[in-house]
Amino acid sequence: MARRRSACSRGLHPDWSLEDYEKWLRFAKHLAPGIHLHAYSPMEISHMCDVSGLPPRTVFERLREAGLDSTPGTAAEVLHDGVRERISPNKLPVARWVEIIEASHASGIRSTVTVMFGHIEEPWELAEHMRVVRELQERTGGFTEFVPLSFIPFHTLLGRTHGIEEISAEENLKHTAAFRLALGKTIPSLQASWVKMGLDAATESLRWGVNDLGGTLMEESISRMAGSHHGVKLEPGDLISAAHRAGRPAASARRCTRSAPVRASGRGMTSTRRARCCSRGSSRSRCSSSCSRTSTCRPPRRSSTTGFARRSAD
Repeated sequence: MARRRSACSRGLHPDWSLEDYEKWLRFAKHLAPGIHLHAYSPMEISHMCDVSGLPPRTVFERLREAGLDSTPGTAAEVLHDGVRERISPNKLPVARWVEIIEASHASGIRSTVTVMFGHIEEPWELAEHMRVVRELQERTGGFTEFVPLSFIPFHTLLGRTHGIEEISAEENLKHTAAFRLALGKTIPSLQASWVKMGLDAATESLRWGVNDLGGTLMEESISRMAGSHHGVKLEPGDLISAAHRAGRPAASARRCTRSAPVRASGRGMTSTRRARCCSRGSSRSRCSSSCSRTSTCRPPRRSSTTGFARRSAD
């Protein structure tokens, strides 16, 4: 069976215990043993900690045993408490979000990380977000990709109350390039959200620092309900054609993300390799023992002074 990634979220159910969240992971793995389960945001993990009385790392260790492979670093919005209090006061404070993601990486579960831009944030607040992300990555090396998400204002309260217009494709690409520069080589993959910016702009972003076009998706409701008009599903051929139009090779992104805990000493996950969709200069190589099939992979850069990702020159 081909290994595919399923991203799922169960929400903050008022009557569910930690065991209920574990049950859904086991059920999914029973139905499809080869599937990669990418599930449970920091908000959901914090809720599990609250209802179980357990610390984040213990919760992640239990979820991993139940079948969790990686976790989405969503609900990040902008990692500055002043912005968060204005746009999403019910979301986690920055310190709690960082604590949960750090616990995820320490337990051997890697994550993505996002930023939401194009609303009421100031440039310096986005710079603070990037500082938090980069320093966390330099400590743990646990982020697999950085995903910029442009704000869709049309059907949102924030958009209506602040008169926010959708960010232009040009500004979207400029932000994307700035994010790539800010990350340096700490996070090897920068993903474009074609749901947010459209496939044409996502294709162009491959010339602006992006090396990952994301997934085909099956159902997406958040952007659609906010008023996005770029669709909710693509076929693999659509993404392959987009990469080729940009003059880039296309490769399936098989995420080998369950491994030993990440440690700042440079040991742990340093052998894990992740294939890129549209990565430049791909080579045939073998993934880590957690995913033994041969695929078109591009291993991350390493150095003796950092963990999974090589620190870029300042």
